[in-house]
Amino acid sequence: MSDKRILFDWFSMTSRIDSPSTIVELLGLTDAQWLPSYGRYGYRQKIVFSYIEILFDNPDYPGIMLDMSGQGCRALDEYGHCDWSVLFQLCNGDPENYHCTRLDVAYDDRGEDGVLPDLSFLAQENRQHHYCSRFQKAVITETTEGKGGITIYFGSNQSELCFRIYDKSQERADNVDADAEQLGHWVRFEITLRRERAQEFIKLPFDQLGKSFIGVINNYVRYTESYEDRHNRARAKTADWWLHFVETLEKISLYTPTNTEYSLDKAKVYCYGQAGNTVSALIDIMGVEQFVKELKENKPKPSLKYKQLVNVEKKKQADHMRDLIGDLSEWVPIGQEIVPASDLLKEMGAL
Repeated sequence: MSDKRILFDWFSMTSRIDSPSTIVELLGLTDAQWLPSYGRYGYRQKIVFSYIEILFDNPDYPGIMLDMSGQGCRALDEYGHCDWSVLFQLCNGDPENYHCTRLDVAYDDRGEDGVLPDLSFLAQENRQHHYCSRFQKAVITETTEGKGGITIYFGSNQSELCFRIYDKSQERADNVDADAEQLGHWVRFEITLRRERAQEFIKLPFDQLGKSFIGVINNYVRYTESYEDRHNRARAKTADWWLHFVETLEKISLYTPTNTEYSLDKAKVYCYGQAGNTVSALIDIMGVEQFVKELKENKPKPSLKYKQLVNVEKKKQADHMRDLIGDLSEWVPIGQEIVPASDLLKEMGAL
């Protein structure tokens, strides 16, 4: 499997003129179940849906703050109807009232033909100082017992700009208690931009995301081959794998939407594994027709996750049928062809 994509993994913005309801409408999430909670960042209140937070009621700042973690960004991709470029245009078009305060942009290098080396190799390159950087130093963290794996930091996580390179397969394995080796090669290179750096990045052409991404990186970091003159590290030859990395990113022009990975297979696993015995017993007692009838009458309102699943699967079925029999939009059964009204009247002698 090969998967190379650029995605947004955190987004925060403030608005001086919006209310929570107008932001919900902007995101296309009016059908979502928003839950009230206590605020933060100086805001007294917030509403939350799937890691998307809208904070409000700040005595020192009018308006709201929209804060989306990585999972919140994935939820917007799956359930919302707002293109990311719309959010960027808001901040660019009206800087007096809108301001992007944080943006995390990530490149996922996944698959057998990955262009980024594994973290063990990258960590060794860093220890041997096979890189040039405008950052004062790079920090390598490595947790024990296989949890978290290796992470390489360039810059401070609290500054306006920092880079993070880490083993996404290990992180995912830790979160879902899976085997990282089965997930295969999955290295993430992430840029965190805050305040003015975030605002400047969203001004770059949205349809040239790969060039913008690698442009920021190359301005601060470049990995090199081994060299002898340690006093002139900048003259060292660029590593071949880094050049391949740059070329790969430059070919990625657009943002890649992702989802929260809820699928038909997962729905089946839950239904059959968690509720299968109950469903089977009710069918044995009531019969299939009565069970389906009462299910339709008593089922709760479906969440956005299930609505999305139904829409996706119906589209797949429609696309499959179209591939099999072609487009039937102009098809009319024999004997029912559409005849212009004027021709019918002529046949009847009315004209």
